[in-house]
Amino acid sequence: MNAVIIGGFVAGLATAHELRWAGLDARVFERSPGTMEARGAGKVMQHEVEELLRRLGLTAEQVSVELLERQQLHRNGKATSYFAP
Repeated sequence: MNAVIIGGFVAGLATAHELRWAGLDARVFERSPGTMEARGAGKVMQHEVEELLRRLGLTAEQVSVELLERQQLHRNGKATSYFAP
């Protein structure tokens, strides 16, 4: 099964993680008025989250969704993509 998640902040990324854990192909789409490459992912893991994961016996890598490519759909309907590890 496939899932499309609109909005990639914490809730969108957490949802994608849970859906992928359940075996779905989850794709996250984020709207931005310009290119996002200069901003990176913009998600920072706070010390408290890292501590909570440690107590749960998890690592950041285990609860992360790997990003290899960014895709943009422009208002004119043109789609572009670029490598973004």
